[in-house]
Amino acid sequence: MNRCSAGFSLMELVTVIVILGILSATVVPKLSSGSGEHLAVCQDVSTLILHTQSININQGDSPDVFFKSFTTGDYGVCIRGQCSDIANLHMRGGDPHVVMQGSKDIEIVFNGIGQLQSPSDVSLTYDFDGASCSVTVNTEGAVSWK
Repeated sequence: MNRCSAGFSLMELVTVIVILGILSATVVPKLSSGSGEHLAVCQDVSTLILHTQSININQGDSPDVFFKSFTTGDYGVCIRGQCSDIANLHMRGGDPHVVMQGSKDIEIVFNGIGQLQSPSDVSLTYDFDGASCSVTVNTEGAVSWK
């Protein structure tokens, strides 16, 4: 019996497909900008915003704790009257690679029931080494990020 080999065997094809799958699973995420670290920034920002909101709800009618984000990329929680300087931020976050888009610093203020005191939604966008993410706080106090 003479067998003529005219192509690849099924085992060879499956092996090549598995190797390509492993390579694509490890290489493609490293090629994408930011590699997911930019999302950690937005998660950190939204956590601090929610923490600020929680403090204000616990204080009741006279909330004096704000979330402040500077265009330099620094952000954190501040107490009324102390929000103008980055050094006064509590639970400060930021990274040398992070920059907030926009031309002015943003202060997020909640009332005693956790609603935003701004008449419209507030959106913050952060750039992190070429990738960006956004955190949005709506007037009812819900925080989302992407």
